[in-house]
Amino acid sequence: IKQIQSTIADAETNNLLKKYDDAVYQQISANLDAELKSTKDELEQTRIKTKELGSQKKWLDWIAKYADRMVALDELKETDRQEYLEGIVDRIEVRLDQETNDHQLKIKFKMGLVDDGIEYNDPKNKSEGYTVIEGATDADLVLPYSHTQKMHKDARTTGRWGVGVKKNCKIEGYNGSGSSYPLSTQEHHGGVSIGGDYPVLDEVANNIWLVEGDLVSFYGFAYPTRSVVVRLPQDKLWIWSPIGLTEPLKESIDRLGTVRHLVSPNKIHHLFLTEWQTAYPEANLWGPQSTVTKRQDLDFRAPLADTPPPDWNGAFDQVWFNGSPFMDEIVFFHRASRTVILADLSENFSEDFLQAHWRNWQGRIARIWGIVEGRGYAPLEWRLSFFDRQSTRAARDRVLGWNAERVIMAHGEWQRSDGHRYLEKSFSWMG
Repeated sequence: IKQIQSTIADAETNNLLKKYDDAVYQQISANLDAELKSTKDELEQTRIKTKELGSQKKWLDWIAKYADRMVALDELKETDRQEYLEGIVDRIEVRLDQETNDHQLKIKFKMGLVDDGIEYNDPKNKSEGYTVIEGATDADLVLPYSHTQKMHKDARTTGRWGVGVKKNCKIEGYNGSGSSYPLSTQEHHGGVSIGGDYPVLDEVANNIWLVEGDLVSFYGFAYPTRSVVVRLPQDKLWIWSPIGLTEPLKESIDRLGTVRHLVSPNKIHHLFLTEWQTAYPEANLWGPQSTVTKRQDLDFRAPLADTPPPDWNGAFDQVWFNGSPFMDEIVFFHRASRTVILADLSENFSEDFLQAHWRNWQGRIARIWGIVEGRGYAPLEWRLSFFDRQSTRAARDRVLGWNAERVIMAHGEWQRSDGHRYLEKSFSWMG
């Protein structure tokens, strides 16, 4: 730029000295002005690209540092917690409503995550391609005055910020219908297990059942849990994501057959493996390498990947989603019932559940992140870490190729019919 500006100065000098006629000077001046503008534009584009590369490097560094700790945010120091959040959020603008004393928050994410998805060019013929709909980067939330008052009260009571959980108390917001859920101190997903009524086996189709487990508190968010039971030939039972084993549940299970396989679909669905293995010492333990590595106290069979082991008698197909450095997951397909079984690749909370068990501000977060009925996405922090989109889409296409009738997930409303359409929508964030 300095060289071009110097040349322009020389041209002006020569023009003043009458060394150029007017036509030549006008052409030289126009050419130099265009060259200067072009160079400035290139410089600006280079500056923008350099900034973007810097941001991408910060994002990759953030994933490398926090991939194994995303589910343990409360364990981070304040400085590390701030760095963790900066990997997702650009900034949060807060304004106090003078009339209601509510805090109005505008959250600006670093990527278009709000209401992202895809739109098929021809919904009846998906081979015609689709258009990626980039989500918005802004989300608006209201933090009610009553909640901020409670935060202050909790801070005064416990000496720290956060939602305190007391043993043998009910979850705030529970509407009193059905059972209450007293708290215990068992860890699950980084939280505490919440006890409930005895589980009841629910028949999905021939030789496949699901059983609802206890609610668990995940940093103050109440999560439902469930397990899937499949009866293989010779009455051998396959148990997916085992829940807490009560004596009534064990009696019900034993009436179906003999437990031979205990399956962890990902590294955060492992909590109750020990008690099931103790109750059924002849059962085989299965899981991806991430679970095997995490639970080195247990004796697993060969790690699961894309091919089901022959021990399962051809009852399943499976796909390994491993495009994220944070967490992988094995997705199963029960062939006979055409049922896809997911752990955390889809969360599908109902509005009734959110109103009964989640606070208003928690429900708003769930809707923004798309972990609700109508979308059924994976959790936001996991979606952000899927850098290998090519392998992720390939895994998705295999799942969609199963043409599922039913979809069961660990958390939320499972789908008794039209499973293929549900999966198309819940996997749309993969692009």
